[in-house]
Amino acid sequence: PDDSLMAAPSRRGRVKVWDLGTGKLVRLFRFNQGRVYYAANFSPDGKFLAVASTTYSKGGNRIEFFDPASWELIKMIPVSDDTVTFDRLTFSPKSDLLVAENNSLSHFHVFDITSERQTMLLKGINAAGFTPDGGALVTFADHGNKIEFIETAKLVSVSSGARLAKTEKAERQSTTHNKAILVALHRRSEMPFNEFAEEVARILS
Repeated sequence: PDDSLMAAPSRRGRVKVWDLGTGKLVRLFRFNQGRVYYAANFSPDGKFLAVASTTYSKGGNRIEFFDPASWELIKMIPVSDDTVTFDRLTFSPKSDLLVAENNSLSHFHVFDITSERQTMLLKGINAAGFTPDGGALVTFADHGNKIEFIETAKLVSVSSGARLAKTEKAERQSTTHNKAILVALHRRSEMPFNEFAEEVARILS
């Protein structure tokens, strides 16, 4: 969270946390009672280390939130789909939302951390990132060459909202842009998609 720690998932189903100052391993999430860990990230406010894990059984898929100071488990959000695993976890700038990405399926699951619920499932998306102010989630789809902005207010659970919200085109501000410009911008640099999303937001503003 303060650039002193790094969480590194591995293909063996483990997540290692390293102290970048000392080079020492400070935490290891590994096979535990059949549970496999495969993605992790720190929240911008430094309050959470989110770790995605599964047991490959019914009800075994979840996102766990640990306190980086004590490594105690403080939150746990179940994932509705027991078959999916995540390649990447991305927090919103305000650390109130988490996007979990599955590259092979082009699925992005959105979680409201405060209510500990999954609130949205985005399909057919190739990349997603939050705008710098956290006011919107920017998504990019190769099919149709679309960049879409979803207001973060629509990603947050309502007090009675146990249902999984569905993404309808009417709920999004959708714009199709010149493919050559988007591809050139994305390929020209090796920036993470969050930075790419910020750049696109600046271009469109």
